Order: sequence, then C-alpha cells, then structure tokens
Amino acid sequence: AANNFAVSMDAAWEIDLFGKLRGASAAAKADVASSQASLFDVQRVIAADVAFQYLSLRDAQARLAITTGNLAIQRENSQIAAWRNQAGLVSALDVEQAKTALAQTEASLPLLRQSIGTAINQIDVLSGAAPGVSGQMLEVVQPVPAAPAMVGDGLPAELLTRRPDVMAAQKNLEAAAIRIGVVRADLYPALRLSGSISSSAALTSNLFSTVLGNVAGNLAAPIFDAGKIRARLEQQKGATDVALANYRKAILIALQDVENAMVAVRTARMREAALGRAEAAAQESLRLAEFRYRSGDIAFLTLLDSQRSLLSAQDSHQSAKTAQSNAAVQMFKALGGGWTAAMKDNSK
Repeated sequence: AANNFAVSMDAAWEIDLFGKLRGASAAAKADVASSQASLFDVQRVIAADVAFQYLSLRDAQARLAITTGNLAIQRENSQIAAWRNQAGLVSALDVEQAKTALAQTEASLPLLRQSIGTAINQIDVLSGAAPGVSGQMLEVVQPVPAAPAMVGDGLPAELLTRRPDVMAAQKNLEAAAIRIGVVRADLYPALRLSGSISSSAALTSNLFSTVLGNVAGNLAAPIFDAGKIRARLEQQKGATDVALANYRKAILIALQDVENAMVAVRTARMREAALGRAEAAAQESLRLAEFRYRSGDIAFLTLLDSQRSLLSAQDSHQSAKTAQSNAAVQMFKALGGGWTAAMKDNSK
C-alpha cells in the first residue's frame, strides 16, 4: 500500500496599498504610549502627595517639640511667679496669668498629635496600605527634610516635556492625526487576496514540492459607502481638533504650575529668612524679660507677652522652613520629575 500525504490552507490578505494598516498600527502605538503616560501622571501625583504628607508629619513633630520646649519655659516662669507671690513681691494675678498661659499652650498639644496621626494615616493610604500600619516607624521623630538648592529661576521650557500629562496629550493628538489618514484610506479601493493553497505527495520530502494555488484578487471600491466614509473623516478631523485643544491646555496648565512653583520657592525663601530674624529677636527679648522680671523691673504680663511672642515666632519659622520644602516638592511635581527614565524605557 502506498502512503499519501496532503496539506491545505485557506488564507486571506489585504495589501496595504494606501497605508491604512500602517496608520492603524502607528495610531495604536500612540494610544499605548498615551496610556503609559497617563499611568506615570497618576504616579507623579501620588508621589507628590506622599511627599507633602511626609513634610506635614515632620512639620507637626517639629512644632510639637517647639511647643513642649516652650511649656518647660512657661512652667519655670510660673514657678517663679508663685515664689514671688509667696514672698509678697507680686499679687496672685501673676500666678493666675501664668496658669492661664500654661493651660493654653498645653491645649495645642492634642491638635499637633492629631496632625501627626492624620499624616501617618494619609501616607499609608496613599501607599496602598491600611491606615496606621507604618505608625511605629514614622512616629520616630525626624527633622523636616531641607529644600534642595537646585530649584530656582530660569528653568528651560523643554523640561515641561517631562510631564506625563503633557506627553499623554501629545500622544493623543498624534493618534488622532494619524487616524485621519486611516479613515481617508477607506475612500480608495482596497486590494484583497483570498483563496486556498494545497499540496499532496507520496513522500513527505516531496510534500511541498508541488503547490496548487487558487488565489483570487478582489479589488473592492467603496462606491456606495463614500458618503459615510467622508462623514467619518470629518468626525475624525473634529476629534483631532479637540485633541489639539487638549494638548494646548495641558501645556498652559504645565506652564502655570511651574510659574506658581517658582513664585512659591521665592516667597518661601524670603519668608523663612525674615522669620529666622524674628525668632532670634524673640529669644533675646524673652531673655531680657526674664531677667527684668526676676529683678522686679517689669510686670508678669510683659514677660507673658515675650513668652507668647517667642512661641509664635518659633512656630512660624518652622512653618516657613516646611513651606520651602513644600515649594520644592511643588516644583518637582510641576516639572514631572522622577518619571522620565521609566517613560523612555516604556515608550520605545
């Protein structure tokens, strides 16, 4: 008995005469790049929010330490007022004023501890963890990270191309523009090849030596669908105009963010310097007031005012330092920092 082997295949091809298939492929790649950029944009926002919350946490811890230090000073001066009252040098008014100031300062401690707990919970949630998971680690007091010196004026506009939202809008515009050509290609005839290819032989070595092909060419012209295709073409042109408007909007928003961040950097720097001088003056004022109160030269109310001024100056100075770091994060966020390498790797 003789062995007989056979193979057959049905196939169909569309020859890309007018670039329709190439355009569709390019538009799909632009869509993928846009989706990747949108993902990086979400990561940019989340990373900035985590940084803001971390700065808020360290700021609250620093202000808590400032308040606790001032409480120690107030307790000491309150004790001095009590001794002077027992000695008959001052009235009980000084003692009550000291107790009032002490209680008011103590009342601010729970709010600061609440701010610490809230910031830790926010960091955990933004990191995808349950609130409070990192409490044991983050409750360890650390200083507020200082603002780097790299942020400042004169940043080139080309840095805005690092922003993933701008890149996403650009890729959306690119995809929309390419699809105009894809739709326009439908107006032209399409050459489609279809048929079957089969082969048979007595030996496997000769299986493909003889090929019988029945290939038919079909030139299809959109005679009856031309109106519908032209309507789709106008629709795609409109979609491209919308994508262009969104791209321009993304650029303007990015420029606004950078300008606002630069203003914040300059303002925070000047404010921190001024409040630093105010804190130094308040410390000297309190030192002189304590000396004069012990000598009996001033009333306790004057000493109390000096205490309040120092606490306010220290608290404001600390907030100004944190504002500098916040402004730096704001600048990094505005420039899309931190995502560029990943974007380049994934957009190839």
